[in-house]
Amino acid sequence: MIKHYPLRRGLLHRATGTLRAVDGVDLELSPGETLGLVGESGSGKSTLARLLMGLEEPTSGTVHLRLQGGLVDFGKLRGRDLAGARRTVQMVFQNPASSMNPHMSIREIIAEPLRVQGLARGQELKSRVQDLLVQVGLLPRHGDLSPRALSGGQLQRVGIARALALKPRLLIADEPVSALDVSVQSQVLNLLMELRESMGLSCIFIAHNLHLVRCLSHRIAVLYLGRVVEVGPAQRVSSAPLHPYTQGLLDSIPVNHPAQRRRGPRALAGEIPDAAHPPSGCVFHPRCAHAQARCQQEAPTLREISQGHRAACHYAEAIKATASRGEAP
Repeated sequence: MIKHYPLRRGLLHRATGTLRAVDGVDLELSPGETLGLVGESGSGKSTLARLLMGLEEPTSGTVHLRLQGGLVDFGKLRGRDLAGARRTVQMVFQNPASSMNPHMSIREIIAEPLRVQGLARGQELKSRVQDLLVQVGLLPRHGDLSPRALSGGQLQRVGIARALALKPRLLIADEPVSALDVSVQSQVLNLLMELRESMGLSCIFIAHNLHLVRCLSHRIAVLYLGRVVEVGPAQRVSSAPLHPYTQGLLDSIPVNHPAQRRRGPRALAGEIPDAAHPPSGCVFHPRCAHAQARCQQEAPTLREISQGHRAACHYAEAIKATASRGEAP
């Protein structure tokens, strides 16, 4: 899937270039599976989430959903079919307060999707909202309050309740705990894991912290400049990465105890390039310690290095061999 934005300047808004926000991503998600999406700001994670939600149309490529009638192209649905498909995919936002009307009560906010979709009204609507409040760990009295009366963690619980109101099959969580205190993050993460198991949800969990994503995910996909550079089982990607960028993300994570410190933490060298002017060859080569002449000229393909574990790096096998010997890459 590709999503490019034209860059325009001047009074006539003439196109002067192209911003490659998502530049050839091909992923699939099994029922009940959680896929973690990891990368720095500007890697294309949130744009990909909006494409999966149907909030934006891809420049090319398709989003297929498995509904009762089989696989359907999300982009070709219209009218009632589109409304029905949208109910199956819901999103939890990074800053829940920004997506809530401050003049509505919490009960009204959670009830809104049910009311808009015409799925419940009257006593049934009230009962379902009450159940959702309890399901996410809030008290019934919280329903009478306004968003400004709740803490950040409580507001994120409201956002989760609203997302679950339509009984989706896929939940997309875009940096759902990055704005919360560390003490509250674990509570929200535990809630998401419990709901995933109890409701049989498929999930896409977006974050920049690889260790955080590993706790929730079955598989992890690492994005860089709109491309997947590594994807595989969560444990293997986070403990034995095959791509230098993934290794850089791991080395940048602060540790709590000196005994845990293997190679860092170290910040990744340089900054993520401008998506309007990506580097030639491998897009990561300007920041890569392993880069050679080939990397500047030839873009690597995303290929399988070990079973279920793929990486877009010309020298992934050498990196794997070095790691297996316990040497610093």
